[in-house]
Amino acid sequence: MDRKTLPEKPASHNAVLHRNSDERHIHALLEQLTTILYCIDPADFSAFFISPALTGLLGFQIAEWKGVPGFLFRQIHPKDRARVKRELRTAAETADNYRLEYRIYSKDRTRLYWFEDHGTVARDADGKATVLYGEARDITERMSKSASADNDDRRVRQCLEVAGVIVVAIGLDKRITMINRRGCEILGYTEVELLGKNWFEVFIPEFEREFAAQIFDKLIAGTLHHAQRHENTIVTRDGERRTIVWDNTPLIDDLGKPTGILASGEDVTEYRRAITELEASEDRLRVLFEYAPDAYYLINDQGRFADGNKAAEDIVGCKRSELLGKTVVESGLLTSDALPRALQLMERGFRQPIGPAEFQLTRKDGGTVPIEVSSYPVNIHGSRFILAIARNISERKDNQQRLLKVYKETIGTISRTIETRDPYTAGHQQRVAQLATAIGQQMDMDRPILEGLHFGALIHDIGKIYVPAELLNRPGRINVAEFELIKTHCEVGFNIVHDVEFPWPVAEMILQHHERMDGSGYPEGIRGDQIILEARILAVADVVEAMSSHRPYRPSLGMQSALDEIERGTGTHYDPVVADACLTLFREKRFSFEDSRPD
Repeated sequence: MDRKTLPEKPASHNAVLHRNSDERHIHALLEQLTTILYCIDPADFSAFFISPALTGLLGFQIAEWKGVPGFLFRQIHPKDRARVKRELRTAAETADNYRLEYRIYSKDRTRLYWFEDHGTVARDADGKATVLYGEARDITERMSKSASADNDDRRVRQCLEVAGVIVVAIGLDKRITMINRRGCEILGYTEVELLGKNWFEVFIPEFEREFAAQIFDKLIAGTLHHAQRHENTIVTRDGERRTIVWDNTPLIDDLGKPTGILASGEDVTEYRRAITELEASEDRLRVLFEYAPDAYYLINDQGRFADGNKAAEDIVGCKRSELLGKTVVESGLLTSDALPRALQLMERGFRQPIGPAEFQLTRKDGGTVPIEVSSYPVNIHGSRFILAIARNISERKDNQQRLLKVYKETIGTISRTIETRDPYTAGHQQRVAQLATAIGQQMDMDRPILEGLHFGALIHDIGKIYVPAELLNRPGRINVAEFELIKTHCEVGFNIVHDVEFPWPVAEMILQHHERMDGSGYPEGIRGDQIILEARILAVADVVEAMSSHRPYRPSLGMQSALDEIERGTGTHYDPVVADACLTLFREKRFSFEDSRPD
């Protein structure tokens, strides 16, 4: 049969072919979609159509899900299940469309997805829901980003909340759009109370309002570098003014336009107050330092003068500028004899307090001034210094010399008075003083101690003034009772002078000069270091002078006998160091008493 003569196909057949072709195209499109399309019976929530994307996303075959009542809810996360069921029922009953977000498990429950559903409710003529037509999209990635952003926002907010500074956002209308906890605390308001308030009108005092507003306007206009700091006052709820140092940055939207500023402010009120108080304190200390009666010198760790006060200028007779930067050696303030000791003390002075120590200070005009110096290690801004305090003791020295002269004259008078009652022992106390002083010098005792030793020796027998003269001057030996009476002169002498404020232990010297190292002496029988050193020296000097001199009850026993006695009694009766010094004086240095014996 010729093709041209073939009978034409019926129109219904062509329609079927077109329909089949459309179905193939639709099926192909459904295969390509990543969105799940579905039709659900609102009565039991069974699906009578699900697109192939179900398999690709959740791993189910369509046959496993299709037609099974409530199968959807088995896969939805338990925390979302009741909500989704409730919202679908509500939509079927009252709505034309719906939107859902929920979490759903894959078939093997190894993955959890976020789905977003958009659907429409089909109804019959009576308005009863017949079909839920919907699409389910995988929004897992979006929700993950959103959760991450939420976490970031939450972390940022937490950082703002724990920040120790004010953080405030101010919109273009100059009203507060955000403020952190510290800002609320400082201002004295809750966050709710602060949001929306005009920052400049409410919290900036009028005298600074224009300045602060200019800063804001320049930041918004981009004419002020946002890193530039500024400081202004804010007023709190109770009217207190606080000083804040601000760092500002403009807030810019996605189009690059400013929407306001973000400012962080550090409350420096207490710091500024402390600085003010410190400056006032420094001013007060500077006045005290400058006008102190003693000379103050500040010496750095290189041994150079770093500062001084007015008294420091007066005592040396030159301006402090002439001393600054010079060492003690370069200054010429001390003699060459005093320098070694001064430098040694200075070296120790960086570690510990020193003094007081006495020096002769050389003035610029060549004169000398006796000074007493104490020093203290100090730390100023991390650097080591010595604060040396020098006191002019010229007047004290003069007074001491006058007082010493009075002491000498008084003690000399007393000594001569005592010896006029006892011509046989005339000069005894002077000779004991000579020997005691020589022993002290041999022992390298300091000059002030030697002076006290000398004066104590001059009146060590003052208590004999209460012993009857006839007993002291009687030739021949005395009995036990008479000796006991003579022995009381130690305590009597102590009682006479113990109320006199000597600068030396004179009363103790008088009381103890007959004590012995082994406790065999009198009046108290003390021993060893219980006896003061001066009394131990007097004990030796007294015995040597007494044995080598004539007495009413016996002739002189001679110096050799006296020295033999000291040698025999070393360690038992006499201090070994004192005894050795005495023997050295006579045997090696040829000591002899000056002629103070009566004619």
